[in-house]
Amino acid sequence: MNQLRLSIVTGALLLANGAFAGQTVYDCEIGSQEKYGWISERMVFLVDDADQSVMVIDAIVKHVKGGPIPATVRSVKNGKYKLKWTLRNIEARQGSYTGKYSATLDTSKAKVSTRASISGTDNRPSGHGKCKISKNK
Repeated sequence: MNQLRLSIVTGALLLANGAFAGQTVYDCEIGSQEKYGWISERMVFLVDDADQSVMVIDAIVKHVKGGPIPATVRSVKNGKYKLKWTLRNIEARQGSYTGKYSATLDTSKAKVSTRASISGTDNRPSGHGKCKISKNK
């Protein structure tokens, strides 16, 4: 799967979709040393500050779920959202996996850091990056 191409298409579709009107979009480029593709090169977070809810999409979410999914918001403090989401049935060469993802989205600095715990593997992939901010109207 060409994650970068899929991520770019996904991000463009999200920004054009009126279903996310009134939300702030954080379009983040992620740097990761992880070589197996568990951390996408691009993540998009749709933040609704009014109800402190967040939707997330990246290449893996798009592949498994077909569109954005809600993230569980653990805390919001000083513009930092602590997020968690789980993806089941991630198909890979060696079988099907479950990924438990977490991210800290710092809206005041437009930065994100993310981690994953993948079932049946020993590695703990992580990444971080900067985000471009836009407002869906």
